[in-house]
Amino acid sequence: MFGEDEYEAQLRQQVRDLGLEGCVEFQGFCEDVASAIDSLEVVVHASILEEPFGRVITEGMLGSKPVVATHGGGVPEIVLDGVTGLLVPMGDVAGMAEAVCRLVAEPALRLRMGGAGKQRVLEHFTTEQTVPQMEAVFERTYAMVTRKKNLSREASSIMAGKTA
Repeated sequence: MFGEDEYEAQLRQQVRDLGLEGCVEFQGFCEDVASAIDSLEVVVHASILEEPFGRVITEGMLGSKPVVATHGGGVPEIVLDGVTGLLVPMGDVAGMAEAVCRLVAEPALRLRMGGAGKQRVLEHFTTEQTVPQMEAVFERTYAMVTRKKNLSREASSIMAGKTA
């Protein structure tokens, strides 16, 4: 868990306290993410903080897995609620459990959402789509900064001419 030893210890204790040792696995670092995702029925992204982009979500969707995620940050731009997965409010533990159980209980829904998720990633979140979009943002930002600098210089020249 990326060096969060105390947090991991708390989670492991919570699993023991709830008697879930046979249901919860702590995998640790994984080199082959695609194989790990392939072994799942559902990808769960239970963040309690708004994230700008959930890479694990797109990785799961690319693996044709439906996603259950918390509704916050950039996640709703990735997961289309009811289409590629299910979104629940942050902190809604019962809603998260209900969404996961629904997908586990409905294989046809899992397959449909998983397929739609893969298609969404291929259409919107590949390098071929995102790099040109980022380049356009950088180019617009550069043009705006350059324009402001030029306007500032022109204003300074005009003011210098009036004081002379």
